[in-house]
Amino acid sequence: MELQVQYINSLEEYLSRMKLDTASWESGPLRLARPWFRGQDRTDSPIPRLFRAPRYDEFELTRAFRDRAGAFGNLPETKRLDKWLFLMQHYGAPTRLLDWTESPLIALFFAIDGHRRRTKQERLEGNPAVWVLNPLSLNQVSGIDGFPNTWARQDLEMQLPSGSLRINQNPGVEFFRLAFHPVAEWSSQINSDIVRLAIAVQPNYLDMRMYSQRSCFTIHGIEQPDIEGLYNVDKRSSKPYLLKYVVTNSQADAIYSDLQRLGISRGSVFPDFEGISQELSERFRL
Repeated sequence: MELQVQYINSLEEYLSRMKLDTASWESGPLRLARPWFRGQDRTDSPIPRLFRAPRYDEFELTRAFRDRAGAFGNLPETKRLDKWLFLMQHYGAPTRLLDWTESPLIALFFAIDGHRRRTKQERLEGNPAVWVLNPLSLNQVSGIDGFPNTWARQDLEMQLPSGSLRINQNPGVEFFRLAFHPVAEWSSQINSDIVRLAIAVQPNYLDMRMYSQRSCFTIHGIEQPDIEGLYNVDKRSSKPYLLKYVVTNSQADAIYSDLQRLGISRGSVFPDFEGISQELSERFRL
């Protein structure tokens, strides 16, 4: 499937187009398949920060973060690798997680707000964009039904001629274990067969920012960290589960103003002293 790209010229067009395009996604009594959204200041395919630069030692990074985080107290339990990676991502450390939100307005705000903060030349050369993802359909591509538990192991004991072997069958755990084991140990310590692509996971909200932003994540495995690349080569799903909306540059400021009128601002997306200060600085043009 090739990803279809649509250009958006107004907030009304964005919401109506999104509602129409995702009408068939919500299913079941709990409506678990609500779409997820990701806004970026450019149209480059979403990719976790860990994979954007030349590779470095992910294990040493996560180990160093956990060693130094002890000074701040109120830390996740040692075995809750999911919480540790959510914490790292939230505070800006490079990880194999990719940020999404359950709010189409917040995603659009991130896209245009980031675009407005680029240089004039950069703004002329690129457009803000929003990707829309059906998270349950993405998980089905990786052989998962629903959202996986990200911390409970599901060991399968196999009898081999040399003795018994315990293999974890829960991809929700194995994806996170990739980040906390040296690459040299992956073949012996991690069930690499179930962590090749990418899956959608529901996070633990660790602070008010994550709650306000309605944060959710995809975590990316050994292959295809690029979300569009995965979609374009996927042969297992016949239905679209990824959409892309590009905001027309000439209309970006007008859409941004409409978002402000609806209460989507830096102060509401970042509910803390820094967010309020940035919002007021912008309002008073300081």
